[in-house]
Amino acid sequence: MTLREAQGDTAETMAEKDRWRLESYLLPNIGARPITEITAIELRDVLRKAEEAGKRETASRVKINAGQVFRWAVLEGRTHSDITASLRGLFTTPKPTHRATLTTPSRSASSYARSMGSLANTSPSPPSISMRISR
Repeated sequence: MTLREAQGDTAETMAEKDRWRLESYLLPNIGARPITEITAIELRDVLRKAEEAGKRETASRVKINAGQVFRWAVLEGRTHSDITASLRGLFTTPKPTHRATLTTPSRSASSYARSMGSLANTSPSPPSISMRISR
């Protein structure tokens, strides 16, 4: 099976991003080794490098791509198991910070920005200056 056949209906842009992640993170570290010799600990260490560089989302996606490779290898009979299954929960999802939103249609964004500027007793920020100029 070729890479093109394995991609199936995947959009070309997504396939390019997947390929880039594999070439940037996995291949330099564990790409030269037979897939049967790669351990979950080694893969974890590769993913942690990306996470420690502040790229948590990229590390999570690299793990997903590695899982796709391992599942394909299992189906092709090249390895016995998908080692990424043991790395489940490695990356915690950050808790989102919810912010207030404008809900009253009568208040425009410019009036909201003006009120925020007067509350802070500071000079207006560049966005509020541009809103005043554009009125």
